[in-house]
Amino acid sequence: MKVCPFEAITILNLSEELKEEKIHQYGVNTFRLYRLPTPRKGQVVGLVGRNGTGKSTALQILSGQLVPNLGDYEHPATWKLILDYLKGKELKEHFERVESGEVKISLKPQAVYKLPEVWKKDVASLLEKMDETGEMRSVVETLGLGEAMRKNVGELSGGELSDLGGHRQRAASKD
Repeated sequence: MKVCPFEAITILNLSEELKEEKIHQYGVNTFRLYRLPTPRKGQVVGLVGRNGTGKSTALQILSGQLVPNLGDYEHPATWKLILDYLKGKELKEHFERVESGEVKISLKPQAVYKLPEVWKKDVASLLEKMDETGEMRSVVETLGLGEAMRKNVGELSGGELSDLGGHRQRAASKD
């Protein structure tokens, strides 16, 4: 190991490990997530931030798609471990409901531009298939998507695809 004897090199902005316990870590020397937002019934939680800050990981955890490992990436994570860890914390009730299947969470797909690769039919048939609440027609009217309903998914503009992904989220999460 070579060392600079007169401190000519200084390392700035090196992240320090947070003092609190990790919620999730993917592997050695990889991304670590330390906090989660707390969803509350009847309220909306929005996550805003730069790429790589953990927004998608947090949403995957909150939706139950990813069981947080509390930083122990070498052993499989379990809901029991998480629920024990969260004793006395507000998030415990949310994860109990997710784990039991009592709450259903729907996320807007991030890569809406890929929809035409998996759905070759018209927009109306896709939305009808995804409409679990029976509210599709009113949402389509509210958002002014009537014209887009007659198109094939592959004919939609980027903005129309984004609106379509948002409709899927709203229709599935009206709870």
